Amino acid sequence: MEEVAKTSIRIQSEDGVGYLTLNRPERRNAFDLEMVQEWLAGFQELDGDDDVHAIVITGAGKAFCAGADVRSMHQCMVEGRNDETAGLVEVGNRLVLAVWDSKKPILAAVNGAAMGGAANLVLACDVRIAAHGARFGYPFHKLGLIPDWGGTYLLPHIVGDAKALELILSGESIDADEALRLGIVNRLAPSEMLMEEVRVFAKNLADTDPERTAWIKERMRGGDRASLAAKLDIEAREQSRLMAGDEARRIVGEIVDHLNRKRA
Repeated sequence: MEEVAKTSIRIQSEDGVGYLTLNRPERRNAFDLEMVQEWLAGFQELDGDDDVHAIVITGAGKAFCAGADVRSMHQCMVEGRNDETAGLVEVGNRLVLAVWDSKKPILAAVNGAAMGGAANLVLACDVRIAAHGARFGYPFHKLGLIPDWGGTYLLPHIVGDAKALELILSGESIDADEALRLGIVNRLAPSEMLMEEVRVFAKNLADTDPERTAWIKERMRGGDRASLAAKLDIEAREQSRLMAGDEARRIVGEIVDHLNRKRA
């Protein structure tokens, strides 16, 4: 299996399947702006490779992705680096649209916790397979923020308005069984068998005719892209306003203080 190492992601390809692995396990693959930029570039690299006919996104270690790196985000807030917090949303939006618009089948292999923007990115994938121990959460409201990376469109689109509101307003996480029941994931696998099951599934998809796959995806998406893109723009404007404000900075700061005390 060919592998290309980057700072915070790994890219591999084998048998027509490309693998993009978030590779910051010491931080539960929590992302900062640099990581999201690499994530987007890595995805575009695989998506533009004619030898890759299906793409798998997963995480190294015990988590898929813990969401935004709150320490990095809080430092940007305190120092008034609003361009970086806005960039986190803007690049994430481009990533979501790249996944959504891809003509190739995109699989999420959710090996552990998927939180915040990463949980929303999972929803943009075509097939979502999770380990039994995975958890999903949308804790934006608890951070003094609003859902971004398409959360206000993708989550209600899949689970319905009422359940989406419950998940977002409560900020509570759900386990893999509940995620399966709600349609957030398509199927579950034992943790030790997750990647093998994903590989088999992805290889089968990669072996199908790519033009027919692209046709099916385009017709089934229909006019959804315009609705998703509009929601991404609305989210980005409001998220930038909140990230530049006092309340989110205070709440995120309290969370960072709590994390630092736990580490001490």
